[in-house]
Amino acid sequence: MKKLLIIAAALVISLSCLLGTDIVIRYKLNANIDKATYDNNIYTRNCSDYAMERIIDEHSIVVLGSSELHSSDDLAYPAALFNRGYSDFNMVMMGAGSLQSLPQAINVGALANNIKNKKVVLIVSPQWFSSGGVQDKAFCSRFEETNYVEFLQNDDISDETKAAVVARVNTLLEADPPTLKRAIKYEAMYLKHTLNPVTYVEMLSYNAFRNAKLRYTLVKEFKDLAPLDTDRYVRAEEIDFDALLQQAEETGLASCTTNDFGVNDEYYNEYVRDALETSKNSNIYASYAVSLEYDDLRLFLRVCSETGIEPLIVSTPLNGRWYDYTGFPIADRNTYYQNIRNICAEFSVAMVDFSEKEYELYFLKDIMHLGWKGWAYLDRAVYSFYKGETIEDTTTYQDLFGNGNVALSDGVTETGERAYTFTTGANENSFNNFYVRLDHDQTRLDAWDSVGHRAGVYLHTQPSGIYTVRFRANGNVVDEYIDLAVYLEENAVYRVNYSVDFFSTEQIRVSDIGFSKVEY
Repeated sequence: MKKLLIIAAALVISLSCLLGTDIVIRYKLNANIDKATYDNNIYTRNCSDYAMERIIDEHSIVVLGSSELHSSDDLAYPAALFNRGYSDFNMVMMGAGSLQSLPQAINVGALANNIKNKKVVLIVSPQWFSSGGVQDKAFCSRFEETNYVEFLQNDDISDETKAAVVARVNTLLEADPPTLKRAIKYEAMYLKHTLNPVTYVEMLSYNAFRNAKLRYTLVKEFKDLAPLDTDRYVRAEEIDFDALLQQAEETGLASCTTNDFGVNDEYYNEYVRDALETSKNSNIYASYAVSLEYDDLRLFLRVCSETGIEPLIVSTPLNGRWYDYTGFPIADRNTYYQNIRNICAEFSVAMVDFSEKEYELYFLKDIMHLGWKGWAYLDRAVYSFYKGETIEDTTTYQDLFGNGNVALSDGVTETGERAYTFTTGANENSFNNFYVRLDHDQTRLDAWDSVGHRAGVYLHTQPSGIYTVRFRANGNVVDEYIDLAVYLEENAVYRVNYSVDFFSTEQIRVSDIGFSKVEY
């Protein structure tokens, strides 16, 4: 007993000394926090509740994402466009590679009380959605322990949601046993309330030391920041986003001279050129259709809902030209995009759907990261979200289904405007999927085997002319279809959409069938 008292007394004395030192550190930190910290998207700032409380104001939108938030684009990247926060509106960037849905859920839970206008933006990248979701070692390398403790201390988050996050975190932290050991103590301390008093004081002391060290590091980093350009104060409402998009396109054109993928020359020369031959059709079996990341995204939205945060989900596209080259199935890409739409609908949250910009040159700057036009589109969308305005979709669609020559096979009945029923005949094999293809070369544009909405785009690379687009209910023998004969232009982008309202082995009902030319 006496030994325990000595240990407890030592911890209390150490904690008192630490708190005294921390008062001095806080004073120095306050002297260096200013608007320049807006573009300082680094671990130490993002983990400091003390710093973020002073950085985020009602004229800011917190933007969460991964590696795209460390962009070198100096045209429309928010830090450049809004002059590092010397403006009447700013985007506070929080993200780095491997910071996916789960760690960003923890960040929202940790910072919810600091977010004055209760709005955040999450930029969702398709590459997150490999079958296993975020990789354990990558998660461990980015695990923000300070924010995790703040998350667990947030009383607005239900124990059920906390337990789901904790279970996922503990599984991933198995790759980092020392951190897992502390995480289990945090769970006992803040969720289960089963930690013994001595260990409780030990963890309080450890947390206080970690936070003080974090603030000390911030003091040094903030002192090294370049001064603001106070000769240029930005008023967001005066930005001409159409002109910005035009500039972005011109910049992209000048930056992508070595390839037809819309990949900037530096990236292409370093990462793509030498691997071009081996990359051809290398992803024909790849898929983002099933992934643990989808449930992590749901956890993110649960945390937002429980903390009163209004999220905007930004669904970014793949580089369609590159993914076509590597053979990544178009139908699988469409499934991924639809999964994101479905989850947003499940939680009744707003989203910006950039999926149909797969083939818009310079939206991305390489095969995965936002580029010149992508940032310009995003800036406008986020500013509209901040102001509570409708987010404008600048993509236009020229309807071709209504103007084309539509022919129905036996077994297909038109039941309404752009609505059809496919029915198998007696003694015929059953339906097993519904798909869309270009009939002349069997290019499959989409495929689906159950009820749901579908939409996707593709790039027509064949010579201009009349082609048949077939909407087909398929089986081993059954071949019932709708044929659309339509004029397609070389290097034009087209959109396919439809909804499967009923699906069985003997009958399929579809509606809202569309086929359009896309204009960016």
